[in-house]
Amino acid sequence: MSRQKDMNLRLVWADAARALALIGILLNHFFEEFGTHPWFTNPSNDWPDFGTRIHQVYPRDFSSPVVSLLQFLGWLGDSCPGVFVLLSGFALTWACSTRGGTVRPIEFYRHRIVRIFPLYVAMHFVILAGAVAIPGLSISMAGTKTLLSLLGLRFDASLFYYINPSWWFVWLILQLYVVFPYLYNLLGRIGVKKFVALTFLFTFACRLYGIVYSENLYVWMTGIFFGTRLAEFTVGMSLAMVLTKSGDSENPIGVKTLWVPSLLLYSMGFICSLFLYGSIVSNLLVSIGMTGLFYCLWKGLIESVDVLARGVIWIGRESYGIFLLHQAPLQWTASLFPGPWHAWGAIAAILLSFPAARAISAGVSRLLSWNATASSSPLLDRASALLAALSLVLLLLVEPSLYPSGAHPVFALMAGAVLIFLGFADYRIGTSGGGLLRGGREVAILSIFLSLFVFPAGHGFAAVLIGAVLVTTFSIFRRVLKSAKAALAAAALLTGLLVAVTEALLLHLHPVEAGKWGEVAALQAHPTRTFALRPSQETRLRYNNYDYVVRTNSQGLASPEIAVERPTPDTLRILVAGDAFTMPEGVNYEYSYPAVLGRELSDQLAPRKVQVINAGVTGYGPVQVSQQLKELVPLFKPDFVLYQYFINEVEEVGVDPADLLKSIGLTRKRFERLHDLKNAQYLEQSRMLSLRMAERITGIPSSWRYDKALLKYYRTGEQDLYSDRNIAAVREHMQVMRDTCKRQGAQMIVYFVPAAVGVMPPAALSYFPWTENLSDSSRYDLNRPLAALQEIAADLGISVVDMTPPLKASPGAPYFSDSWHWTVEGHRVAAGVMMDDVKKRGPMGKAGNRGEAHKTRKLDAESQG
Repeated sequence: MSRQKDMNLRLVWADAARALALIGILLNHFFEEFGTHPWFTNPSNDWPDFGTRIHQVYPRDFSSPVVSLLQFLGWLGDSCPGVFVLLSGFALTWACSTRGGTVRPIEFYRHRIVRIFPLYVAMHFVILAGAVAIPGLSISMAGTKTLLSLLGLRFDASLFYYINPSWWFVWLILQLYVVFPYLYNLLGRIGVKKFVALTFLFTFACRLYGIVYSENLYVWMTGIFFGTRLAEFTVGMSLAMVLTKSGDSENPIGVKTLWVPSLLLYSMGFICSLFLYGSIVSNLLVSIGMTGLFYCLWKGLIESVDVLARGVIWIGRESYGIFLLHQAPLQWTASLFPGPWHAWGAIAAILLSFPAARAISAGVSRLLSWNATASSSPLLDRASALLAALSLVLLLLVEPSLYPSGAHPVFALMAGAVLIFLGFADYRIGTSGGGLLRGGREVAILSIFLSLFVFPAGHGFAAVLIGAVLVTTFSIFRRVLKSAKAALAAAALLTGLLVAVTEALLLHLHPVEAGKWGEVAALQAHPTRTFALRPSQETRLRYNNYDYVVRTNSQGLASPEIAVERPTPDTLRILVAGDAFTMPEGVNYEYSYPAVLGRELSDQLAPRKVQVINAGVTGYGPVQVSQQLKELVPLFKPDFVLYQYFINEVEEVGVDPADLLKSIGLTRKRFERLHDLKNAQYLEQSRMLSLRMAERITGIPSSWRYDKALLKYYRTGEQDLYSDRNIAAVREHMQVMRDTCKRQGAQMIVYFVPAAVGVMPPAALSYFPWTENLSDSSRYDLNRPLAALQEIAADLGISVVDMTPPLKASPGAPYFSDSWHWTVEGHRVAAGVMMDDVKKRGPMGKAGNRGEAHKTRKLDAESQG
């Protein structure tokens, strides 16, 4: 007992060093919130030249030299995590060496999990709860990345700083914990010298590998792979082994003996950190030197001041919680406290993280130490069963309706808390609770888990169905099979088979768009237009209420093969551009308005040849069309360019190309590809079933109806859709189209296409939200999209033809009742409008007149431009 007490006393300096390292980290994060980060500590792929790095060694971001000095100290604090790494190796080895013998990995892991994870998981709930109130933050409890974060797994660059940047350290320390038992046993076998040499060599090789090969050098060197920081950890291990075996516990190392070597090592490490290949050893030298300097500061100054010493020791012992908590709230202060209040808000966030972390840590400790008594178990059983039943109802009817609204992150957070509670209750109660109640609780646990972390957000209905099937089949197999593992495997296999059969049937009978565009099979990424149709391909597309074929020519146009040269000099050539209405979506090409227009004009102008070139591509907006015309108009030199303009152009003009490709399904990163696998038919169709059930129960239309009806484009009042930025962007791209056509002597005409709600009665549209009244002029202006286009076109001198009146006058239904686009009747009407309009504009003379007319238009265009 005397030896153990002495050992504990000697570890006080380690608590002090942790406290000082934490203060350095806090200072670093504070100043990086307001300024730049240093170009030392760890190199990155975008390192500037050596002169720039040297010039930036001492910061000059602030006018006050005192503040600049503090910022420099904060920059030095960027290396303080290395002290934590070293002290972790030291403390673990110190504890194990006092017990003697080898370390058993499983027992060691169990203790470390209890030490690390409860508080780490609790901090997720705290941070995510706070994030709900911060504008612009998109993190949520729901998602595969959040599950990986909860498990401490940050093996990918997109995960490394996810939710809270400082949590990267948890991933590093977990890796070191995994290898510690084997390192400790190796240290005992081969001795300190060989152990140090071997681990140093491994670390230097890993860091050299990163310099030569890594695509994300900063993350690699920081510790996404433990090998780059192993030497710091093993230095702590070796130091602890040397000290415990020395037996000289009464005479600590003197400050006078240690401070000069520590300062020298730190200085050498700092200098090495300024050079790329010097970074192979810089972290190790800096961490050793900094730890020694912190020891000297403690022994030489702080320890002798009782009040100061107590405060430092308290911070050191609470350092883990403070470290986990502080950074995200610090970053939120930029949104919450604009202007001069930002600095005060940041200081307050750091200061409040001390008592808050202590309170959270104490609460977690109390929860872990609580045991269900004989009297409290039945109450816990019934309460958890009631909460399970409520959560199942919410997953079935509410959760699918909330996504992707701002309420969903709140729901996900609450669901996560319920999951923790139900799991805790199930663990405490065990088999003592009622069978039915326990089964309901297990269904809820599995359903919430699937809803949050396995299925995409908004698919709670499917999660409950699969959770119920899996628990039920497990219960059945458990009665037949002796082994619980065998019963679980059989239940999982049967559930998977049922899901696969359901998926196959839905794909065969009634496929729907799920997680990506239904047209994705016919599309590919494009270097200038973001995406385009695949050339020389025939694709049958079946989704929602559509079943049609897209055939493309060698140029990737949904059109018959068109030679660049005209078949005759007087051939009337029309280029049609637009989106899904033009491609067309939902009907085969021969029924589309470009095909009908070509046939009608050919009949009327025979024997003069007519070519209508269809350049329509689903999803194309002004950005894509303007670039497309720059490429196709000089190539084909058409007489007319007809641009089919849909009401959503004002929104599509601002879509980021990367987001567009992602939504189509053309680019997926590692976790996004996994997300694709989860967007299966049974998930999407069960979601829609849930939404319709909720509508029947509540009598309130779901939000998807408003989106599908495109009502937002007709809403009155201020809205971002018609912002000056969007209108200016549309004008800019239409000007490019106009100028491109003018340079080639082509007439450009814009044909405005309204949404179905602007043409057909709401009762004819299956998706219309029945509570809305389009006649309410205070809420809706059915002329708004057209008015915005006409204003733009008038400024540019472009003709606009409104397709609304003829579509309204159509004897048949011009739009599909279940979707946005035109039926065969709608295409017939559109072709008639365009034919009459083009004929009026001329010249439509006999054969032989076209060449002179084209020449005249070209001369006119040259004189104007």
